[in-house]
Formats: sequence, C-alpha cells, structure tokens
Amino acid sequence: MEGTDTMSMINALWPFVLMAGIFYFMLWRPQKKEQQRRKSMLGALKKGDKVINIGGI
Repeated sequence: MEGTDTMSMINALWPFVLMAGIFYFMLWRPQKKEQQRRKSMLGALKKGDKVINIGGI
C-alpha cells in the first residue's frame, strides 16, 4: 500500500510542477531578461547622448 500512496501523491503534485514550469518560462524568465537588457542599456548611456522617451520628447 505504501507504493500506491506514493504514486497518488506524485499524480496529485505533477500539475503544480507543470504550472510552475510554465510560469517560469513564460513570465519570470523573459521579465528577468528584459530587466538585464534595460540595465545594460542604461549603463551604456553617456552625458550628451540623445534619448527619446515614450512621450516622444
């Protein structure tokens, strides 16, 4: 009976593991990449560089 309990626990947990994986690859990872890209872009700015903001100014 102990093996059956283990299998039922695994069967109950795999949807949560799957959702965590989807969350990681679709939300958290791309956001982290965007933050790193933005940080490197802002770090590369020098005095006198022309910048256009979202308002077009």
